[in-house]
Amino acid sequence: MVFSLTNSGAMSALQAMSAAGAALSASQDRLSTGRKISSARDDGAGFVIASHIQTTIAEQNVRQQSQLRARSLLDVTQSAVTAISDILSQMKEKALAVTDTSLGTSERQSLTNEITNLSGQIDQVVQNCGFNGKNLLKAEDLTPQNWSAPFGGFIAHATSSTTYDVGAGSGRMDFAIDFSKATSTSVNIDWGDGTTYTANDTYGTPYTGSTVISHIYDDATASRTMTYDITAGTSGLAPKGVHVPWLTFTPDPEKTRVAAYSDGSTLNITHKQMTVEALSLSNIATMTPAETLAAIDNALTVSGNYGTYFASKQMALDRALKLNDQMTNAFQKAYGDLVDADMGKESAKWQANQARAQLAAQSLNIANQAPKLLLSLFN
Repeated sequence: MVFSLTNSGAMSALQAMSAAGAALSASQDRLSTGRKISSARDDGAGFVIASHIQTTIAEQNVRQQSQLRARSLLDVTQSAVTAISDILSQMKEKALAVTDTSLGTSERQSLTNEITNLSGQIDQVVQNCGFNGKNLLKAEDLTPQNWSAPFGGFIAHATSSTTYDVGAGSGRMDFAIDFSKATSTSVNIDWGDGTTYTANDTYGTPYTGSTVISHIYDDATASRTMTYDITAGTSGLAPKGVHVPWLTFTPDPEKTRVAAYSDGSTLNITHKQMTVEALSLSNIATMTPAETLAAIDNALTVSGNYGTYFASKQMALDRALKLNDQMTNAFQKAYGDLVDADMGKESAKWQANQARAQLAAQSLNIANQAPKLLLSLFN
């Protein structure tokens, strides 16, 4: 009989006990955290995918907060538009009464005063309909911005680079050009937003005249540089050549942008001016009864149009909110399916791994008895 000094049974039992301990520890971690993937060590690819899903869910939550703020702003605005429409309806009643020729002078003046007082309430409604620092019924100054004219007199060749900043808005650039005694003209304009304008003409007789070239800028996010190159072949005595008398930029109404969609696009809500001045009711006290009635009817039409516009934005935002909510739920379910542990199964595994660990410990104890039996032969 050959006896080995190596206790292979103990070694096998020790490996089994180590494996059972690791499995038991893993089961305990899953039961305590509720997750089957807690770190990259559990499942590298699954952990990366889960991290991406978590980021997407966070983005969806931020987007939802933006949508909810915008919806509150639209709700407040729509309430203000309704209030203004009610005021205008009252004004129309008074204006119709003023047209009654049987009224005396004092009665007519009293009704006119009531109309004027009601019109003053419109500005109060507009002033108080802001939400979170935004007011959709007040717009920025739309007065054209004049840019310095680079060439005050006629020259044969005009090249210039003009830098201007339209902020975060959009608008229209109007570019005026005068020609005097030109036999040929060439106009090349780089608007600075990826678009250009080119026109080349030849005339049988010297041409003298003016033109205005207009360009619409979409939403801007930074300063743009406009470059133009204008030449003119000329004939005759001065003045002759090219003259650039003025450039103006007229901004569009202010817009509130809502981060509403998962592809990064925004819901743009254009501000609509509904002050007394914007509704052309500033001089209502001096209008004739017919003019007053016409002005109020026009204001009611504007109010109705703006109410419809804001209602369309409310519906668009509601759809975006619903879609965002559905997508968030889908991502959360996907995240849960990927990382959440099945607590029933994990509980059963934990109990099984406990039994395995106990059996491995018993096996190791039995294996360790073999050397004692061998030594007992020498007693």
